[in-house]
Order: sequence, then C-alpha cells, then structure tokens
Amino acid sequence: DGQVLDWHGFWEGRVSCKRSLLLRRGLHDQRLNYSIDVELAWRLRVTGLRMVYDASAVSLMARPVDVDAFGQRCEAKGRAHATVAALHPGTEIASRLAPDGAAELWEQKQQSVGRLRQRIAALEASAAADGGVLPELHGAYRELFRILHAKGLATPADGDEDPAAGLLPATPTPAGGPEPALVHDGSPPGAGSPPQLSVTIPVWSRTPELADMARRTVERVWEVARVPTEVVVVDNGSPVEVPLPARVYRYPENRGVSVGWNTGIRLSSAPVVAVLNSDCRVEPGWDEALLDAATDGRRIAFPYTDHCD
Repeated sequence: DGQVLDWHGFWEGRVSCKRSLLLRRGLHDQRLNYSIDVELAWRLRVTGLRMVYDASAVSLMARPVDVDAFGQRCEAKGRAHATVAALHPGTEIASRLAPDGAAELWEQKQQSVGRLRQRIAALEASAAADGGVLPELHGAYRELFRILHAKGLATPADGDEDPAAGLLPATPTPAGGPEPALVHDGSPPGAGSPPQLSVTIPVWSRTPELADMARRTVERVWEVARVPTEVVVVDNGSPVEVPLPARVYRYPENRGVSVGWNTGIRLSSAPVVAVLNSDCRVEPGWDEALLDAATDGRRIAFPYTDHCD
C-alpha cells in the first residue's frame, strides 16, 4: 500500500486521475479496441505520471469469464497490440506488447491449440476433486493464451485480406455522414500525369469573397507549378459554390477542417502531399522546395510565412 509505480500500473477500471491531466496532456486513442489505457499511460509518462497504489481500492468483475471468452480476448488484444507497436515503433511499449517472434510462435504452435483446449477441459473437470492438478492447469492456461495472443499479433482480423491491415489503422471514413461526392474536375488538360505532388485544399466558402479567394488560391498553384501536380479540393458544404480548376469533392454539410484535411490526403494520388489553406498565396519555387524537403530525408517541411509565427 502506498507504493509508487510508473505507467505500467495505469489500468483503467481500477484507477482514478485528475480530469485536467487528461484534458491538458492527452485522451484515449479511439483506433484501439484493447490496451487503450496502457497506450494512454505510455504517452502520459513524459509528463511525470506517478501511480500510487491504494490497497483499499478494490474492484470486482461482475461477469463470468470462461476459457473461450478469455482466449478470444487474448487474440483481440494481440491485434490491438500490433497496432500499438506500429504507432510507437522501436519503443519499450512496442517490445513489451508485441514481442518479436509472434509469427513464428503461431506458425509452430497453432496445431496444438485443439489439444490444449481438450487438456484444459479435462483438468478443469477434475480440479474440484483433485487440487494437485492446478499447477498443470494454470500452465496450460498460460500456454494457450500466449499462443492466441501471438495469433492476434501475426494475423489480421477475420475478413481482412491484407495481412498488414491490422498494423496501422486506415484513415476512417468520418463518422456520421456520407462520403464526399466528386462534383467537378476542372484540372487543366494533361496536368500532373502522373503527379509528383498533390496539393489538397479544404474549402468552406460562406461568402462570395471567400469563394473568390479559394479560386485565386487554386489558380495561383497552377500558375507557378514547376512539378507535375494535382489539386484536390474538399468542399465542406460551402453556401457559395464557384467552379475551381481542381478535382473538387463536396460534403453536403460542413464537417470541419480536420475532416477536410484527412479526406483530401486520402483522395490524393501523388507520393507527396502538400496541405494548403484556401487563403494562401504560393510563390514560384514553393512546390520544388517542399517536394525536395519531403523526399530528401525523413522530415516535415514548413514554409516561412509573413505571419511571423
């Protein structure tokens, strides 16, 4: 009682913390189905997170858990842990949750799962009368759940054709509404064939002045383009619509700028994406400079602006 722990002890369902900590420092990653609390604690650790154990804070699980249910949980956690490892590659949490050799373990042991389940059923049946079988039973539990966790790490979820589909969550379709429709393609003939650079621009033109500003922004991109380019505009249900020299996708309502950014990135086809706001005026050479910066090394390039920020 009173022992101070680190992020390893942050298990929700039996933990309390300050709301202000989460609001300031981080919330749950909604791409995960399991170990959401552990992944959150990993990100919070840099804030000086301290876990203080209180032995009087007792929680009881109010549902039965049998071998099959816990096995399914271990497999699902394995898939979630593969995602965590992909989100935090080369870190302690990645090596702890997704240890090396999972694919080999599953390949070697998958044929033994049926026999293990049968042995567990027999040991469970005799455990009430013979407590001496408990060590063997517990060892069989551990082995079965270790194999099923490795299966989750090594294989995609049912219905996924791509074995790597569980590693990095794809950009989700924004919840609560339809996909944007392609309403217009005013790209100049022969532009960007194939494109080296995708310029994606979220637009919400609530006035004629803003609509005209977006048009001039797109026209300027083409005017100074020095590399093969495509322009993808995501219109967030603008009250004022004007034809744009771009591939224009339109949501029926304003979904917010982050949805516009993510959708534009997802609908782009070039290997490099530049995200541009509709009030930016680009200058000659901007595209070459950003393209070189993005392809010359692993870094993000950000242009100097006259906002001095």
